[in-house]
Amino acid sequence: GKSRHEYQNSLGSKVIQRQSRRRMTCPSPAEISKAKAIMSIPQLTNALNLDELLLKCVQSFDTDGSLRCSSETVNVTLMMHSWIIPSAEFARKLLVLYRDASEEKRNQ
Repeated sequence: GKSRHEYQNSLGSKVIQRQSRRRMTCPSPAEISKAKAIMSIPQLTNALNLDELLLKCVQSFDTDGSLRCSSETVNVTLMMHSWIIPSAEFARKLLVLYRDASEEKRNQ
């Protein structure tokens, strides 16, 4: 069922209020503010195309899967990718990068 909250108003009447749910594709004001702050960081002022951004995110991890440095680029990309590309396509692009890297490693 739908999530509802009951409370009594100042007149003593019972009020049922349906809890509003934010759609996953709509960023909250806090998320928008965070993104604006991150985008003002000097090293991020140069635009990257999607493939370059994905590569930058992948390169943020070492061979053990740990982040090498700040995770802001990775966090923002994961949080906001749906603004420009469907999640299935995003995942497909990451899988292609992984396969290409695995193939390169085998050929060395």
